Amino acid sequence: MLGTHQRTTSLRISLYTSFVFLFLYVLLVISASILINLSIQKRFIAMAERNDRFASILTTQTELQESFQEALRATDAADRERWFAVNRRMEELLHEISEKGGLTRSGNTHLRVIGNMYRYQLKSGGQLIFTEDLTPMDYEEISFLTQLLGQMNQESQQLAITEYRANMDQFAAYFDRFKRQESVAMIALALFVLVFGFLAIRSINRVLASANELIQATTSFDKGTIDEEDFPPTGIRELDSIASSFNSMKHEIHRYIDELKEKSELEMELQKEHLQNEQMDRRLKQAQLDFLRSQINPHFLFNTLNIIGKSSVLQDTTKSLELIEAISLIMRYTLEHSEDLVSLDEELEIIRAYLFI
Repeated sequence: MLGTHQRTTSLRISLYTSFVFLFLYVLLVISASILINLSIQKRFIAMAERNDRFASILTTQTELQESFQEALRATDAADRERWFAVNRRMEELLHEISEKGGLTRSGNTHLRVIGNMYRYQLKSGGQLIFTEDLTPMDYEEISFLTQLLGQMNQESQQLAITEYRANMDQFAAYFDRFKRQESVAMIALALFVLVFGFLAIRSINRVLASANELIQATTSFDKGTIDEEDFPPTGIRELDSIASSFNSMKHEIHRYIDELKEKSELEMELQKEHLQNEQMDRRLKQAQLDFLRSQINPHFLFNTLNIIGKSSVLQDTTKSLELIEAISLIMRYTLEHSEDLVSLDEELEIIRAYLFI
């Protein structure tokens, strides 16, 4: 019988647990990978927006130079309003970049220089574009503002280049760090799948080997070999349950066969005694019949001979011949069938001969 003290594991529960754990681990890795990619995408969008703001400063700076020249030559208020609109947009960009922060030390320096230049050109340019009669000093100021706007454009380019490189370096470091984490997670997933596959193959081979042994045991039992040892425990609850049932069935069959053998031997002894009793009864009856024959036959024979003799004296030849044939038939029957069974026709023929006599 299977040992009940041995620790067993359920194959179904083990497989379910393993697959659930594998599914959750794969789901975790996939979710982490998705979150990493979303984070990288979000970081890339933020970097692109920052770079767009720096590129907008360059574009706005170029428009500021053009609008300043047009405002100086302006004949209507629309040109001056365009210059103010460009300045407002420039101010919004500088304020937005300053509020967002995250600039490098060099970027902060360029931003302060640009801010100072912007405020100076806004104050001085705002006075010049509304001056109708320009003096030589005004022309000198216009020349200085033109140079200032050029310098401001160079500072804007330096700011854009510096921050663009810094943003790209930060994004590259951020991207590499998360991609390394993703690679580590994927490698861990691959190792886990390999270990899980190895353990699964090992468990399957173990189950198949135990199942094959159980099949061989049942096949041998089906062919009539019932004296083999019990199927040993496998440590797998489902197979152990089948093996325990098989061993119990084999023991029950052994017990049933032993009982059948005992009953068969007892029945054979009873049948033997019954046959012996029947033979004794048959011999007793035969002895009784023989005794009756020994008493009846001589008397019957003497009477028949007397009848035949009287029939001969009366010269009844036909009747004498029939009596002789009848007594001959009875004597032959008595001598030849003293113990054997005879047919009903023979019995009836003997009875007719007896009645005739």
